[in-house]
Amino acid sequence: MRRIPFFRLCIPFIIGILANEWMPDYFLIKAVCLCISFIACGILFYYSNKRYHAIRPFGTVLMLFSCLLGLTIAELQSFENNRSHYTHFLDEHISEYFIKAVVLKKLVKPNSTSYECKITDLENGTLIQQVEGSFILYSEIDSLEQGDIVSMQVRFSEIDAPINKFSFDYQSFQRRKNRIHMVFNPRILKVHRDRSIVQKLRLKIKDSLVKLNIQQTPKSILMAMLLGDKSGIKALDHVFRATGTSHVLAISGLHVGIIAALLNMFFGFLKSNWIRLRYVLIILGAWSFCLVSGMAPSTVRACLMVSCYFIAKIFNEKANGLNFCFVAAFFMLLIDPSKIYDIGFQFSFLAILGILLYFDAIYKAWVFRGFKDRLWQMTALTLSAQVMLTPLSLYYFHEFPLLFLPASLMAIPITFVIVSSGVFVLLIGMISAIPVWLSELLNWLIVSFIELLQVLANIDHSVIQGLNPSILELIFYYLILFCISAHYYVQGLFYKILIAALFCSLLVVQFWENNRLLDKQLVIYAHAKNIHLDVISAGTAWCLDESTSSLASAKWFREPYHLNAGVREVKHDFLQLDSNTIIEVLGKKILVLNQYQDTLASYDYILVNTKLSTLPKIEGTPVIIDFALNNTLRKCHPNIFYKQQIIIH
Repeated sequence: MRRIPFFRLCIPFIIGILANEWMPDYFLIKAVCLCISFIACGILFYYSNKRYHAIRPFGTVLMLFSCLLGLTIAELQSFENNRSHYTHFLDEHISEYFIKAVVLKKLVKPNSTSYECKITDLENGTLIQQVEGSFILYSEIDSLEQGDIVSMQVRFSEIDAPINKFSFDYQSFQRRKNRIHMVFNPRILKVHRDRSIVQKLRLKIKDSLVKLNIQQTPKSILMAMLLGDKSGIKALDHVFRATGTSHVLAISGLHVGIIAALLNMFFGFLKSNWIRLRYVLIILGAWSFCLVSGMAPSTVRACLMVSCYFIAKIFNEKANGLNFCFVAAFFMLLIDPSKIYDIGFQFSFLAILGILLYFDAIYKAWVFRGFKDRLWQMTALTLSAQVMLTPLSLYYFHEFPLLFLPASLMAIPITFVIVSSGVFVLLIGMISAIPVWLSELLNWLIVSFIELLQVLANIDHSVIQGLNPSILELIFYYLILFCISAHYYVQGLFYKILIAALFCSLLVVQFWENNRLLDKQLVIYAHAKNIHLDVISAGTAWCLDESTSSLASAKWFREPYHLNAGVREVKHDFLQLDSNTIIEVLGKKILVLNQYQDTLASYDYILVNTKLSTLPKIEGTPVIIDFALNNTLRKCHPNIFYKQQIIIH
């Protein structure tokens, strides 16, 4: 621990940020506790002869201070406590606002184009307020670029909470980033393109790539690898995910490492007394690449670690990768605590932690020479990163690519060649015309790379799907992994006992989860147009639908529930709903009320079809009714629920 002092700061700091989500908003109390812990740290530091590890109480108080710092900063940066946030200037009597916003990022999805926008000015009635905050903009105009200043007339729409259980909670995801609203198809009044030098350089590089005499797919791959623009490769997403090579597209430590290596080769003539200048130029070049590529969390992390490494070499200090990793995490979260919820941030730091913790042990397990040693070095690098990434990848994407190792061994050197060639081609393009043979060579290289990945992705059973670890299982997995790495570096009985205890606890959790999956469940989904029922038992789901045309629309909210319930087999059947229908499942009698009926017999549940606009007299029987129909009935009969005392599920 003495070799990685920022570990003591970073881990409690992260715990504080995460804990703030469940703690009450008592900012003043947290701030007072933070000040007291800071004063206590100063006193203990003074009496410990100015050495942070000299006495045990100082380390404990320092970790407490770091945790309180995380709590305080996370709450301070929330939109509720930011007096300049635009939500504090909204008036419930005003439906539309004139605003000015800056485009931060373009988000291209298969079925839509959206933008992350930062609002700077808001006209509230007759006053123009300078405000802060960001929102998601959905527009039919897809020509906006990063850095554009847009004046528009908007209607703010709050992000709704998910209706169906276990579906992606988009509202919470955006609220953690202090985004409360979405804007759909605003009236855009003016687009001002007064871009910075970095944005102009980015657009110039993008134009140069567009003008390259190569096919569209290689152009899109180059834009992803050099600029982080993945808008043109959505059709290939499944190929990279199935082969476990998505990291070669997202600008990350791999790409920063390639740029740093190229700069080190280019400035190799700076030796002896000039070697410190070489290190400074490498740092500047890495950060320039980071700025041009869009400042993704993984790129910032890599640049911070590269900077720490070369600064240590400048001052002839011993470099410690683990400490640099926690330094980068601490300062990134200090600036923006919401980064902890960013998937790119999580994957980037877990990958580098895996390499730092496990590479040495895996690499030294076997000894090779020559080319075999290089190949084994890349294998150990891939395996060490995958050890840490696999649990989180299963939690988010519910699939595991079995061919990740051969795909990565092929992808990493090819990525190095593609990025190096892309940079070389761009430099030539700035000076003179690019030779035809060079463009054709680059085109062939990228096309061959994609074709090889497609061959691997199309192999039967190359991906295990349907894996869905719970958050509790995820925590135990990582605790075991960190204890194993600690035991490797610090041999002792304590870690052996701790690993055994955690492993037994994980088995208990998995046993409990498996027993839960054996329970029989009747699921009726909230859907505005059709009725969808599932009977789930022992890994099989019998899906009852009103029509075949509604199957596609039901898939998006069925899949999350099926994953959570451990469904491995799905069977379909269809309901005949010409009149009121009785369904008997799992010992329950359900009436699907499709037509008005004066008298009703005794049922366990009454399921109201969306086509019915009037309810009969219902007493004592729970009514299952979806959100859309609930609103419809309230408009038609505002007192029906109160008078009949209907219980809505």
